[in-house]
Amino acid sequence: MADSLREIRADFIINNTEVATAEYAEVRDPGRLDSIVGKVALGSAKEVDQAVRAAHQAFQSWRKLDVEQRISQVLVAGEVLKESIAELAPLLVREHGGLLREANMDFNAAYANFKNFSAVVASFMQPEQREDDISWISIEKRPKGVVAAIVPWNMPVVLTMMKVVPALMTGNTIVVKPSPNAPLALTTLLQRMAAVLPEGVINVVNGGAEVGEALTKHELVRKVAFTGGCNTGRKVFVNSAETFKGVTLELGGNDPAIILKDAKLEELMPRLLRGIFTRTGQVCYAIKRIYVDEEILDTFYEMLCIETDKFRVGHGLDERSTLGPVNNAAQYKFVQHLLA
Repeated sequence: MADSLREIRADFIINNTEVATAEYAEVRDPGRLDSIVGKVALGSAKEVDQAVRAAHQAFQSWRKLDVEQRISQVLVAGEVLKESIAELAPLLVREHGGLLREANMDFNAAYANFKNFSAVVASFMQPEQREDDISWISIEKRPKGVVAAIVPWNMPVVLTMMKVVPALMTGNTIVVKPSPNAPLALTTLLQRMAAVLPEGVINVVNGGAEVGEALTKHELVRKVAFTGGCNTGRKVFVNSAETFKGVTLELGGNDPAIILKDAKLEELMPRLLRGIFTRTGQVCYAIKRIYVDEEILDTFYEMLCIETDKFRVGHGLDERSTLGPVNNAAQYKFVQHLLA
């Protein structure tokens, strides 16, 4: 699948089956715009309904499994992820524009979620009783049902697994909507993971805003987990409110770094550069503003310029590259706007 000569197609995955649609959009390599990496399905509310109903049907039996059984099965899916890294990380580079080491970091951080959540889910799900002189309560954790996970293109694998792993281990089923700007590696991975789980436990819907709206409004979706921009997050929140869904929003920010006059700049600079430029600065927690004490401003500025001049912009699969391209035209125009 990582073969540069082969185009990949991201369809819907419903009940562990690929579902084609009538319309597809090209996914181009941000580092070689004349190279078509693959095609992504542009679905509709009809396919979303099929995926959600498949997840809802699977939920009826998945929720009844013992929590240790669910954890064990999800860990098998985690091994599928691990075994796919060497093949799918280069494909991810070709669709999202990052460096190969950043794509590997994305996959490895995603894999860590399986171990981390498997260590805590069983105890989390245990009933808890509390009482005092006048009252007694029992706190019980029950799965919600179908979870919708809407994920961005910048670190798609780890951001997806942060939603998928705890949802499945606690007894929910899931429908994932990848970003149209990086759907290929993630859809391929999720299809492989779905194949080692019962039908309908993991489903994938691809497409644009119409698909996202249908997913967040669907009456059988009981929880929405979204990572992305504030404007889209606002729409997700409004759509979800119609049927009183649970909502988790991980949105953007304008994060500052504050450099005080006693800072050891030689030690600080490598960490600062990673904080600013990882994934070409296209991550939500990237440093976007720097406040520097006046007494060290000139020295700091000179050091920062020297270090940034060392960056080599290039394709993410070129070992000489230290900074990849921005992902898409809208992102490029936004950076140009900031410069202006």
